[in-house]
Amino acid sequence: MENSGTSNSIFSELEASLETTRRRLEEIIRQPLDTPIPIGRKRLPTTLAGLLVHAAEHTQRHVGQAITTAKVIQAQRH
Repeated sequence: MENSGTSNSIFSELEASLETTRRRLEEIIRQPLDTPIPIGRKRLPTTLAGLLVHAAEHTQRHVGQAITTAKVIQAQRH
């Protein structure tokens, strides 16, 4: 993402990223939740259910960061 993006370009990039994620999830959720999945460089063992919970937690963190960033930007404009 560019540092000088407009709100339209930023939201377009967000929408494209969310669409990519949606397509990936469609493929993943066709497997049983107890499917073993190695993750990361160390190939740590987890299950599909564990991976989905981790992804949800990680997403929640980034949403919080985006909300905080938006509030800081709005406060600087006033």
